[in-house]
Amino acid sequence: MFEQLQSHMDNLNKNTIPFCEMTVYRDHEELFYHRTGKAGFEEKEAGRDLYLMFSTTKPLTCTAAMMLVEQGKMALEDPVCKYLPEFSEMTVSNEKGTCRAFNRITLENLFSMTSGITYDVCSEQIKRAREESHDEASTRDMVRAIAKMPILFEPGSNFNYGLNHDVLAAVIEVVSGMSFGEYMKKYIFDPLGMENTSFHLTEEKKALMHRYYVLDPDAQEAVETEPVNVFELSKNFESGGAGLISTLKDYARFTDTIACGTTKDGYRILKKESVDLMREGHVFPASRPGFVNKGFSYGLGVLTVVDPAQVGAKGTKAPKGTYGWDGAAGAFLLIDPDDHISVVYCQHVSGGTGMVFHNVIRHMVFGELLGGKDK
Repeated sequence: MFEQLQSHMDNLNKNTIPFCEMTVYRDHEELFYHRTGKAGFEEKEAGRDLYLMFSTTKPLTCTAAMMLVEQGKMALEDPVCKYLPEFSEMTVSNEKGTCRAFNRITLENLFSMTSGITYDVCSEQIKRAREESHDEASTRDMVRAIAKMPILFEPGSNFNYGLNHDVLAAVIEVVSGMSFGEYMKKYIFDPLGMENTSFHLTEEKKALMHRYYVLDPDAQEAVETEPVNVFELSKNFESGGAGLISTLKDYARFTDTIACGTTKDGYRILKKESVDLMREGHVFPASRPGFVNKGFSYGLGVLTVVDPAQVGAKGTKAPKGTYGWDGAAGAFLLIDPDDHISVVYCQHVSGGTGMVFHNVIRHMVFGELLGGKDK
C-alpha cells in the first residue's frame, strides 16, 4: 500500500527538500509512515524531532476556540469587542483613503479571515509594543497593538489572510481565564498525549529541532540556517496563527482524534456538528474576490474541498468536506471526518517548496484508500 506515494517522496528534489516525513492514519491505525532525505538524512537523527509548525498552528487554535463556542461560552456572531474592547472602533485604510469602519469585527470574521486584519508583523504598532515592553509583551498586550493597525476593508466584505487567529487566541484567554498556552495544554495537548507540543522557540528546543532551511530562489537550493519564527512577536507572545513547535507524531494524534471523533480511549475534543461547521464553506471567490482557490472554500480556520472535480488540473480524489492547512516551512495536515482518514506531512524548508507536493498527497492518499469516489 502507498508504494506510489513512497516512490514520489523518495524522488523529490533533495536540493529543495532535503528531507521530509509523512504519516497516514485511518480509524486510529497508522497505515503509512515514511521518512526520506538526501545523504545523511536517511536515518532519523537521534533526538531531533521538533518542527516549527508555523500556520499549521491555525487549525488547532480554531479547534480550541470552537470548543468554547460549543460550550456556549461565546458565539460566532459575537463582536470581538465584547471580549477585547480595543476592537470597538476600527479604521479602514485602502486605496480609497482612510475612514472609520462601519461594521464591527465578529468572531466568525476572525475564524474565516474576513475581518480585514493584515499580516504586517513589522507594523509600527507591533514594533512599538515590542520596544515599550522590552520584548516582554504578552499575547493580550500584542493583540492590543494589532487592534491599532488599520484594516483593509469593511469586516465581512472580503477575504485577507492576516493575524486573525492570533487575535482569536486572545479571545480564548479572556473567555477561559487562562493563558492561551495553558488552555491548549489542558484541553488538547495533555489529553491527546501531545507531549512535545508547545510555544516559544528556546535554545533547548532548537537543539531538539530538525535542521532548518530557507530556499534560495535563484539557486533553487535549500540553505541550512538558524531556525527563526518571525511570527513570535515577543518573548511572551503565544501566536495562535503560527506559534506551535511540535512533532509529526504529536500532530498525528490531533488529526486522528478529529478524523475519528474521539481518541482511542474516548476523549472528544469537538462534536461532529462543530467539526462539520468548521469544514463548511464560509468564503467563496464569487462573494469575496480576495479568496481565489478554485474548488476550495475557506471554512473556520481551514481550507476545505467543496468541489473535488475543480481541485487541481484533473480534480482531487479527496471527497467533499476534506479539510486542512499548511505552514510556512512546508508542514501540512489533512482530515476527512467522514472516512476517519488523516494525514500529516512535515518538512523544514521555508520558501514554498512543499506546496505543490501537498496537492499530490491529497490526490494519492485518497486515490489509494477510497479509489477516488467523490461524495
